[in-house]
Amino acid sequence: MEHKNNRYSKNLVTHLEPLSVVSEAYKMARTNIEFSSIDQKLRSIVITSSNQTEGKSTTLANLAIAYAQIGRKVLLVDADMRRPSIHRLFGMPNRRGLTNALLNHDSWDSFINLSSTDGLDVMTSGPLPPNPAELLMSARMSELIDNAKQQYDLIMLDCAPVGVVTDAAILSTKVDATIFVVRSGYVDRNQLKRSSSMLQKVNARILGYIMTGISKKSGESYHYYYTSAYTEDNSVKKNKRGRRREPAIDRSVPLQNRTEAVVPKSITRPIATDPQRKSPYNQQIASQVDRIAEKTDSSAQGVRRPIVGNVAAKDGIYSEDD
Repeated sequence: MEHKNNRYSKNLVTHLEPLSVVSEAYKMARTNIEFSSIDQKLRSIVITSSNQTEGKSTTLANLAIAYAQIGRKVLLVDADMRRPSIHRLFGMPNRRGLTNALLNHDSWDSFINLSSTDGLDVMTSGPLPPNPAELLMSARMSELIDNAKQQYDLIMLDCAPVGVVTDAAILSTKVDATIFVVRSGYVDRNQLKRSSSMLQKVNARILGYIMTGISKKSGESYHYYYTSAYTEDNSVKKNKRGRRREPAIDRSVPLQNRTEAVVPKSITRPIATDPQRKSPYNQQIASQVDRIAEKTDSSAQGVRRPIVGNVAAKDGIYSEDD
């Protein structure tokens, strides 16, 4: 095994941002896979797609990290010998890998790379062979999977698209289950049916489908649930637009016992405590106080200045020093 200080791709969000919304989606897919087969424990899974650029490799890599994060010992194998990409996602060299393990008589585990994620090992594809379908069909490939099951809890294999070559149909007969990755708006229903029928003809067990490329608008409620309902500091809440929402005032506490500064929206300027100050605004307030005093047969000195509750104004800052 080779030890590497891997530089992960930004697409491996389950490692780089484990608490993000996208990471939670991969964890939900992991949970669905676990409960999709209760009677038989899944030990080997192939992930494929109908066409290229549907996100199968990125999905597989994030799922493998998600499984390793819950304590599973996972081996990720890049069996896409046409256009391998797992080595780029994990920042590993691709000089040696699955091709060498199938062609050479050396121990197969000598071609495994240790990733930066605890519990996750990676076997890249290695040099591109001229006959990938024959290598995947060989008895050596079946032996490699069986031997890996003795050392790992789960073996996850990336495979070429089933709608392009026969590699996925071959490899699906050697594993416990197959998962389709479908990109939203990229593959039509008939094409997906044709790809599924190709695997069904070889009696492959199709576990289900994982859809990628969902627009943010489609998952708006899910996004809002995680970005608004949960914050690092529960005392600071934010509204839907992300603005800070101040805590509400407890009206059950007597006004004289409150410690909050009550600043209503209706007051936009400081209220002077001395009506004799030569300011048009202060003179207007003072005249209002005098009119109130005349109606209530009280002197102007005995009437409180216009305040809110028990909060007076002092240099624009509201306090309770009345």
